[in-house]
Amino acid sequence: GAPLWVAGQPLVGRRRWLYHGGRADPSRPVPTRGPPPVSPLGRVRAALGSRRGRNTSWALVAELVQLGLSSVVFFVLARALQPDDFGRYTAVIALTVIAGHLSNAGAHALMIERVAHGEDIAVAWPRALATITLGTTVGAGVLLLVRPVVIPSVELLPYLLFVLTWLNLFWLVEGAVTVAVACRQLQVAARLRVVNAVIRVGSLLAFVAAGGDALDEWAWFGLGGALVGFGAVLLLLDLGLGLAPAWRRPRGADIRRGCPFALNYSTEGLFDAADRPILLRYGWDADAGRYSIASRIVQLGLIPLVAIARSSDRDVFEHGAGSTTEAL
Repeated sequence: GAPLWVAGQPLVGRRRWLYHGGRADPSRPVPTRGPPPVSPLGRVRAALGSRRGRNTSWALVAELVQLGLSSVVFFVLARALQPDDFGRYTAVIALTVIAGHLSNAGAHALMIERVAHGEDIAVAWPRALATITLGTTVGAGVLLLVRPVVIPSVELLPYLLFVLTWLNLFWLVEGAVTVAVACRQLQVAARLRVVNAVIRVGSLLAFVAAGGDALDEWAWFGLGGALVGFGAVLLLLDLGLGLAPAWRRPRGADIRRGCPFALNYSTEGLFDAADRPILLRYGWDADAGRYSIASRIVQLGLIPLVAIARSSDRDVFEHGAGSTTEAL
């Protein structure tokens, strides 16, 4: 009389006769045909059609375009600049990576967390924008103080321009993109990344067309492209989500809450980027550039994992860490 279980579920259907040794037993149901098995291709199509699948697709497109175009900039600069100048350039960028993760005080992750738990994005975005502006300004001052000790071979003016480009403006753009992620508008986030990357390539083309081959010349072109890209991202954010740039005074509680995020990301940046300034400190300027090229090739292989992580950011804060596990 126990129910018959098929594929972990109790069988439901009309009762029919089962014959056991010539005797009918109407108390036992007959297994009925279940749904046809789903092919691996069908599972992939169903996954891509889900909300998370669509988000991952948009994040993958954005990462492919942004990292692909930035790699084009990277490799073209490796040929345009002198080997020593290119090594110095990559060392400065490495310093801004380490300082940027720490100086933004976790504003990006904190903004996603706040919005995922019900805070209005019109309140969270201005507060994050002010935190990033304040933190990266302090970070830029610290990098200027350590320049004579860490990388004295880079002149002060191009060093300052690179810091403004890759610390202040880069993280402000990242903050604007995070707004779209927090609002689950991955299409808008993808457009913002693509537009910013295309503008950066445009600044590189202008540099090459002008016959530039010196580090200080590229510093001015790079800063100009970063300024235009930041303005375009803010404009698209206003047009796409109706969020004009605004500043709210950062709260001490928010900065304390964001510090664990900042420490976590800056530790990762320290492991990824500290080697290039060290190479430069000991006079291996050209080798620092070669090492950066090899590191960039490795980053290209990480694009799918980065896209999955970005597409699940909002779900992680809203439903817990299991969201990322499910996505993977």
